[in-house]
Amino acid sequence: HAIGLGAPQEAHAFQRPILTKLCGPAGRWSSEWLRAEAQKFFLGRTSIRINEDLRVWTTRVLHQVFLGLELTEAEGAEYMALQKRILIFGGAPEETLTIPGVTTVLKVEETLAEKATWLARYRDCLRVHLPEETAGMSETDLTVLASNVMDALLFAGGQSVPTVLQYA
Repeated sequence: HAIGLGAPQEAHAFQRPILTKLCGPAGRWSSEWLRAEAQKFFLGRTSIRINEDLRVWTTRVLHQVFLGLELTEAEGAEYMALQKRILIFGGAPEETLTIPGVTTVLKVEETLAEKATWLARYRDCLRVHLPEETAGMSETDLTVLASNVMDALLFAGGQSVPTVLQYA
């Protein structure tokens, strides 16, 4: 599917309010909570790898905000590795991704399987955290919503927030 920005207007009109409910001003976060998460992150660290560590921390925070999902540092690092692979082959011409050597080097099948696993986790979390909104939703619509959450976690906040922090 296309990322959320490429969705038809009707789909965007349906999904955007739900995404805003998850991460907007009335979402599961506050400045105080975010400050406490940052303090926990820096506590006991004697060094920090700006690009790597901040990206892992950001993805952990965003998963909590969007889905109430608390990732370990290892899961956050795995997610960042997934992000990198998706960014690499996401911009490649589609026909390139069917060439046997390319699919092996880029780990296309592994990446798609990992993405499917994350989407399943997201669907479960969305059912828990948005029971009213997801109650009558078809599996297809729920998957599209989960995929839009993934887009936000991988590309929107998942890319921009750590990049901004890197230069702060």
